[in-house]
Amino acid sequence: MCQNSRMGRHRQPTNILEMHGSNRLIGRAGAQRKTSEPISIATDLTPPDWLTEEARAQWARIIPELHAMGVYGDADETALGMLCESIAEWHKISAQVTKIGHIIKSPSGAYYQNPLVGIRNHAFNRAHLLMKQFGLTPVSRAQIGAIGAQGVGGVRATAKTKLDILMEEVDG
Repeated sequence: MCQNSRMGRHRQPTNILEMHGSNRLIGRAGAQRKTSEPISIATDLTPPDWLTEEARAQWARIIPELHAMGVYGDADETALGMLCESIAEWHKISAQVTKIGHIIKSPSGAYYQNPLVGIRNHAFNRAHLLMKQFGLTPVSRAQIGAIGAQGVGGVRATAKTKLDILMEEVDG
């Protein structure tokens, strides 16, 4: 049996639920959730000192989107740093796999998978998991249900929820 007996979906931050127009905010459970949940406030958008140069480039690319969506706070610095490092590692190892190849021939003549392929796949899986948690995949953005003011570039500060759009249609 699994040591973690808690089953079901992971709890989502309230601002994500609000952007989604979720009905999980309605009623007593939603009210308790809103008052007991810490608020994510980003006061410092500079990357941490421990990031590599490539990870800093990823940080500079990702942080504006997260800040605009309202899903990044100072408490998320380590998780975002891990995401940026995972993406940087994936890029670096992918270049090596492309150069060396997916299959390697041993001195005895046997062929085997390049060990870097497994390391690259692990970096990809770590990055993908963190990207989903920050709302940085197409599916996770669709689940949020926000529509960016500037379209394909991602969610902007002027995003509307599904509920806002429906209310405009009813009123208008």
